[in-house]
Amino acid sequence: MPTRHVATRYGLIVALLMIAIVASHLLFEEPVHAFVNHHSSAASNPLGIAVAIFTGLDADILLPIPSSVLSIWAVINYGFISGFVLVWLGMSAACILGYLLGAGAGNRFLMRFFSTQDIHSAQQLTQRYGTGALIFSRAVPVLAEASVVAAGIARMPFAAFLRVTLLSNAGIALAYSAAGAWANASTSFILAFAGSIILPMSALGIFRFVQKLKSSSQHLPQTAFTNDQLNPSFSVNFSYPLSFTQDAFHPQNTLLVSQLRRNRAEDTAIKLQFFVDQEVLNSHPGLTAKIEHYCKHHQLNLQSTPIAIPGGEAAKNHAQIERMHDHMLTDALDRHAYVIAIGGGGLLDAVGYAASTFHRGMRLVRMPTTVLAQNDAGVGVKNGINSNGLKNLLGCFAVPHAIINDAEFLQTLSNRDFRAGFAEAIKVALIRDSRFFYWICEHRAELFNREPKTNHWLIRRCAELHLNQICNGGDPFEMGSARPLDYGHWSAHKLETLTQHELCHGEAVAIGMALDTLYAVEIGLLKRADAEMVLQLLHDLGFNIWHPSLEWVDDEGTSALIKGLEEFRQHLGGRLCITLLTSIGETFEADAIDHLAMLSARDKLKGYSESVLESSNSTPELTV
Repeated sequence: MPTRHVATRYGLIVALLMIAIVASHLLFEEPVHAFVNHHSSAASNPLGIAVAIFTGLDADILLPIPSSVLSIWAVINYGFISGFVLVWLGMSAACILGYLLGAGAGNRFLMRFFSTQDIHSAQQLTQRYGTGALIFSRAVPVLAEASVVAAGIARMPFAAFLRVTLLSNAGIALAYSAAGAWANASTSFILAFAGSIILPMSALGIFRFVQKLKSSSQHLPQTAFTNDQLNPSFSVNFSYPLSFTQDAFHPQNTLLVSQLRRNRAEDTAIKLQFFVDQEVLNSHPGLTAKIEHYCKHHQLNLQSTPIAIPGGEAAKNHAQIERMHDHMLTDALDRHAYVIAIGGGGLLDAVGYAASTFHRGMRLVRMPTTVLAQNDAGVGVKNGINSNGLKNLLGCFAVPHAIINDAEFLQTLSNRDFRAGFAEAIKVALIRDSRFFYWICEHRAELFNREPKTNHWLIRRCAELHLNQICNGGDPFEMGSARPLDYGHWSAHKLETLTQHELCHGEAVAIGMALDTLYAVEIGLLKRADAEMVLQLLHDLGFNIWHPSLEWVDDEGTSALIKGLEEFRQHLGGRLCITLLTSIGETFEADAIDHLAMLSARDKLKGYSESVLESSNSTPELTV
């Protein structure tokens, strides 16, 4: 309800109460006056008369009793001091009663006169005028009663209310005592009664005049700001399957179509579009025809021929995102359609970002085609592209509809691309599962030689550990600063950018892990023997753990590597949090990095790498 209407409604109630009080004076003043004249002396029953006056003053909060007459009578009968005390106590008791009624003791009774909106209005008026309303309205008919009731309704602190009303009542009682003494001296009741009214009315006039002066001195309108808030809360249970298969597009393999029909009515048409890594298409010449035949066989509405997208980091830019959006728009994809991404981690990042920003989110099915994508990059909820010279500067978190790991795609990978995925397996083993790390050490030869069953177990266990962190780590969308799954990644991201992606992600992560491992030794967190084990495993799985860009500096002579720390801090949201090893499978989250110690670790990594080149037939020495 508008404020003007609220004030009008409240004013109407005040006016009606004032009429009732004025009427009470007209109706009851003559009989009370006669009663006073008849009992002009309280000598016969002083206690009874005092109780009657006190009760009348107290009940004035509810009944139309002429309290001014009772007050004058009290002073006439009991003298200046005693009459003052009796009037003060009676009025104070009435104030307390009114406050309690407003505060809830008589709330049901008050609801007959005040609606919920009336109560809200009273609270607003009391909040606006505060204790000033009590001070200047105590002697004014209607406002006296309304002010104390409103104070109770508004839950004014009782101590403050009591302090103000006791002082105000003392002033009123003093005025009545003076008027009563004047009545005794002049034997003029009418004159005394008029005097008792002039005093509070004068106070009200002064109050209004001060208000007017105050408002005229304010040249700019004052806005009362109220802070209000709603607290919506809801939760969503996310779930998506990660499936392993062989030859997903064979007509007899129903894994893909079953995932597309999951949670859909049987007769619902399935509309879909494929975005495929160009390198995958080059390595699998018949893939487009297989996809089209599969869709036709299972009655899937393929909107157009599968669209080729550059692989790797070449997919992660604005131009490719706009191109994908154009295809989605041309093919009339809606929010119920499916986007299927087939490729490595870079393509999955880009297609996921395009799908999550088209129509505010499309259903995405990922089909990773590299070891790294199947065990890490393709199994989470991240999507993103590079921008302004920074890796993954733009992106979002979006849960895929399904993930399908098809081992068929791994067979055509180069040795370099195949082994790049080992880095993420070593990473998650180092920070989460020491038994898995020792298993990798034990089976390094089979892994290096691409033995299918061994590599399948590595991919599955690595993906399982990543999913466990995402689902049970307490921060699936990375709202905090900790990034345990980013072990070795702060420098890896910088190295990828510095080398313009000459280093692939897995190779950069291998170097980043080697660097952070030696840094942990440098500051006394990790044993030298554990560090040697990590470096030896990386070497044996085919990783080169050194690159000249580690020593590059910018135009001001600042180490590009150290500069990457600041960029990673900004990526985390302002607070640095670097995961470091304390032993195999145990970690520590560091919020600061010793730059000199990090550069020393870098130099020792270079020395270790050089010793590897010099002694290819022997185990290299780690100098610490």
